[in-house]
Amino acid sequence: MGFAFLGVVIGYLPTMYSAFSQREIEISLLDARAGSPPTAAEFLRRNAGSDGVVIDGLRRWEAWAAQLLETQSRTRSSPITARSTRTSPGSPR
Repeated sequence: MGFAFLGVVIGYLPTMYSAFSQREIEISLLDARAGSPPTAAEFLRRNAGSDGVVIDGLRRWEAWAAQLLETQSRTRSSPITARSTRTSPGSPR
């Protein structure tokens, strides 16, 4: 069992190294896209027109955030939540 585990770990190392290498390449490219010193505003300014990827991502994020806020507001205004907030655990009903 010990030799099998050691074999699996050693076999998995090239996969981990490859994933780590790819991540480092993406980070280096991201750093180059954001300017020097890297800022979010510069990144958006440089990449806003490139294939619309950044703008599309921001639109999807905005829709997700609006949906999340709507869901939260509906759960806060539900009768069960309103009733449970009116009385404290030790108070008489």
